[in-house]
Amino acid sequence: MKFTKNDKVRVRVRCKDGCQWEAYCSKFPNEETWQLRKLVDKHECSRDYNVKMMTTKWLRKRIQNSLKNNPRMKIKDIKVKAQRKWNMGVNKTKAIRVVFRARDMVDGSFLGDYTRIYPYCHEILRANLWSTVKLNVDPVPEGNDDQRPYFRRLYVCFAACKESFKLSIHIIGLDGCFLKGLCGVKILVAIDRNPNDQMLPIAFALVEGENIDNWTWFLQLLIDDLGGVYYHPWMNCCQVTNKCVTLLNNMSEAFNRVILESKSKPLVTMLEEIKTYFMERISDGHIFEVKHSRNFIFEDYIPQYYKKSRYVAVYKPVIYPVNGSNLWERVQYLDVHPPKYRKMLGRPMKKRNISQGEIDGTDRKIRRIGMILKCSRCKKSGHNKAICEVTGPAQPTQQFSQQPSQATSHQTAQHAAQPTQQSSQQPTQATSHQIDQHVA
Repeated sequence: MKFTKNDKVRVRVRCKDGCQWEAYCSKFPNEETWQLRKLVDKHECSRDYNVKMMTTKWLRKRIQNSLKNNPRMKIKDIKVKAQRKWNMGVNKTKAIRVVFRARDMVDGSFLGDYTRIYPYCHEILRANLWSTVKLNVDPVPEGNDDQRPYFRRLYVCFAACKESFKLSIHIIGLDGCFLKGLCGVKILVAIDRNPNDQMLPIAFALVEGENIDNWTWFLQLLIDDLGGVYYHPWMNCCQVTNKCVTLLNNMSEAFNRVILESKSKPLVTMLEEIKTYFMERISDGHIFEVKHSRNFIFEDYIPQYYKKSRYVAVYKPVIYPVNGSNLWERVQYLDVHPPKYRKMLGRPMKKRNISQGEIDGTDRKIRRIGMILKCSRCKKSGHNKAICEVTGPAQPTQQFSQQPSQATSHQTAQHAAQPTQQSSQQPTQATSHQIDQHVA
């Protein structure tokens, strides 16, 4: 199509040469209203799906919201959407440019959410009294024109989680994972077990890196919120074994799986979704009952941690929601810059490293990396039979290899003795035969 007339009051559009399709619009005077005055809706040409009016800038604005809601949107999804919604074709090169520019606009919200972190922290404290929210920033050296500090780390522990922990089993699992945003922030979590052996979130922290300093800072705040170091007689027999890993590490890994989609979203949006999940877990107090039979009182044999009253009391505290961002109170602190992120070489990692004993990506076999090998030939650790220096059969089969040799030597002795007996008997028979002949 071509715009043969395009001004503030008139627009005339015609199809390419040789086609009679035409449309004409004009504007009413003193109004912001346009009227279609003429339309020849008949094409004499074939359809052309590659329309030059669909520019990268126009298409970027149309898919911006879709890309923000679905950060994993692929190139082929954009091509399919343009074909279904506007009946137009988009080549691969243009779709790649659209994705990159749209992601730049979405990543701008990643950076812009750090300017709202102070009001959001104050809103959490307003809605949930006695909660703990610690925000650490790195000051800017003197002499810089921009004095806004840089984000360093954030710690959040709701008051309802503190009260729930006091009535839970006191078995805490710790874990950390990376976020999929633009700034390379990592999240540290502390997960407890409720009386029904389910996951009970306690606290989480956003840090610029997973190191000893950040873990020490996180654990110290966690201990202060929980009222000091808790001690239980079970700790005397607790060792780090595979069962402990299954008991503690699986809870943290399950939490990381829950926030998988949230890790790709901007800071405040991600924090709000994590808080919503905390609210759902705290309010998820399913009631169960124990039936009596044979005149046994089961409550006398159930520890206090697993009783119905204790389970209901764990989920009694409530995490209250916060207001919308337009109702947040403005604070006197300066806006915060995103953390200083040093881009690493190569393609950024999207999946975490799988540790030993976990199922690999195929969900078929367990990874053997990091596991101790044991040779089936020499029964020693550190290698397998393919590189074993010991030659010959395995040790257990050597005991059975001696019996055939003994049997062989015994048979040889028997064969050697038989000719001697036969040779000793033949002369005797010959002598008796000669004597008989002589007598005759």
